[in-house]
Formats: sequence, C-alpha cells, structure tokens
Amino acid sequence: MIDLEQVIGLTFKHPETGCEYGVIRRMTGKPTPPFVGYTPFAEDECGNAFVEANDSSISFWDHETDDLTRLAPDWKSFVANCQEPTQVDLDPAQVKSAWIDPEFAKELGLQVPPDGWQKKKP
Repeated sequence: MIDLEQVIGLTFKHPETGCEYGVIRRMTGKPTPPFVGYTPFAEDECGNAFVEANDSSISFWDHETDDLTRLAPDWKSFVANCQEPTQVDLDPAQVKSAWIDPEFAKELGLQVPPDGWQKKKP
C-alpha cells in the first residue's frame, strides 16, 4: 500500500544505476502515461510521473520521451531507496544558458530577452 508521506521531498536513487529520480511531490495534475496497467501516484518537478503497475512494481515515466523505467519491484523496495536529494554545487562559470519566465522576470525587475533565454557568449 502506498503511503506517499514516506517519500515526499525525497529522490529515488536507483540501486543498480545510481541515477536519481525526483524530487518526489504530490500530483498537481492528472498525467496520463500511455501505458495500460499503470497508475500515477506522484510526480517530479519536471512533470514526470512515478507510477504503480498492476503487479505493484514502481516505475518512472518520462513525459517527454514516454520512456518507462522500472525502479523497484514493490513499494517497500521503492521506499528503501529513497533519500534526501543530493546537493548540487554549480560553479557559475559552468553555466552556458539559463531560462526565466519573462513575466516572472518583469515582476523581479529583471531585463531578459522576450523568449526568456539568457545565453553566455562563447
């Protein structure tokens, strides 16, 4: 049985690949993965979904590619591999481009291009 409170705010770290999925949050919409037999129960900050299959396994659905990645055979295994998100330290010199919603930028008093993309000159 899924108890979403156990994993909200955490990421899932795949025990075999080391890839992180998440940050896990409550559903804000109703994504409809194009797979029969899968029920979405949570999403990440990019709109991808965590889904439970009819066999109780847990998978991750990438909404842009429609890829479905099996994460765990059951809820207990899924929870066991959830953890606090890994801290990412980004050196500003590594940033090549960034996007900000132009309307939000206006609210902050920032000048950005009409499409919101700020690109560093090579």
